[in-house]
Amino acid sequence: KYGYELPKDAFRRPYIARRVEVSLPVKEMPSFSWETYFLVPSEAPQSTIDKAKAQDLTLENDYLKVIVEPNGTLTVTDLVNDQTYENLLVFEDTGDIGNEYVYKQPNGETAILSVNHLVDAFVSHVNDFTKELTLVHEIQVPLSADERLAIEQEAIIEFRNRQAQRVTETMPLRIETTVRLNRDSQQLEFNSALTNEMKDHRLRVLFPTGLQSSVNYSDSIFETVERPNEVSAAWTNPTNPQRLRHFVNVRDEK
Repeated sequence: KYGYELPKDAFRRPYIARRVEVSLPVKEMPSFSWETYFLVPSEAPQSTIDKAKAQDLTLENDYLKVIVEPNGTLTVTDLVNDQTYENLLVFEDTGDIGNEYVYKQPNGETAILSVNHLVDAFVSHVNDFTKELTLVHEIQVPLSADERLAIEQEAIIEFRNRQAQRVTETMPLRIETTVRLNRDSQQLEFNSALTNEMKDHRLRVLFPTGLQSSVNYSDSIFETVERPNEVSAAWTNPTNPQRLRHFVNVRDEK
């Protein structure tokens, strides 16, 4: 690629430039501060990762250990507090016959889960500072709701009284998830990608915590909102999903 400089006493001077993208770990950097780093030539080895670690489908640092189970879920152990969480990263697909504001699952429907539908798993990136696993789940999802939904929508039937179901014809929904753990991080990072070709459905991912709490917390524009986990007895819809911007938090006294 080309770059150029703009000297004060001459016209623009072009030059051939080598551009690189660099990631590096920065630990305990003070807020509202900056650090300056330089790339320098080195004869040192690029990586000390051995072949066995590069092929191992586990993630581990001083804080967390992550195991990919044969059924496609994750087991995560908090090494600091000696607490293990199982059955994480379960994708759940259900129909949606609600309106543009409120989700409504068809009556009597069984959710489609990604458990036992892991079709591929591999180490997608590894170096001295980070490691990434890529997990590919594939589930069969109905193409849409059946013809009753359009009839009920045209008849302006209130969504709680709708009887539509989903069609029997399905298509594969392929979900590719990258799971990343950095060397000094207490967080496990996820990124999931998919191409949605189905209608009238909801896809969510489940991370059961085992925590007993009556409320949850989500970030809003100018605040962290506290919401009850149980809805009013008058609410007959199976679930009551709420909005979040960047995080949702469930915790107990510990």
